Amino acid sequence: MSERSQVELPVNEQAQSRAARRLIETVGGIAPAAEFTGKSEAQLSKYSRPNYAESMPISVVEELESLTHGKQGHPHVTSYLAGRAGYVLFKKPEVKANRSDMLHLLAIQSKEGGEIANAVCRALANDGEIKGKEILDIRKEIADLIRVAVSMDAELELMEQDGL
Repeated sequence: MSERSQVELPVNEQAQSRAARRLIETVGGIAPAAEFTGKSEAQLSKYSRPNYAESMPISVVEELESLTHGKQGHPHVTSYLAGRAGYVLFKKPEVKANRSDMLHLLAIQSKEGGEIANAVCRALANDGEIKGKEILDIRKEIADLIRVAVSMDAELELMEQDGL
């Protein structure tokens, strides 16, 4: 094995191999992943090792992630890369443009913003801190708000494409 391939990666870089491992596990394991991609089981196994510096090729990521739609954590590696670059990844919703949806989405957006404020106030009212399950609850509310904003953006994008 080459020196470049066999190294002890820093902890933060090991996250990429964990994302590759989760992707392979979601497909059903090393054997099915090898069958789908044409890569050897040994090579696929290396991509999920914390001491292997070679990354899973994007073509392999794309092929394996295409098999995991609808499964928990999808898309594993793409989400990891987005987070690493400072982005949050949300699937764009399928919407049909019809001017009336914008008012409905605006109402939902306002409601979701209020739910975030409510969750923060509830957490702080307990002991002046936000911790544990409170963090998870607030992040869920934030994710809901982001999904609505993405829906609003998709609605506007379709309106723009349709010339509305």
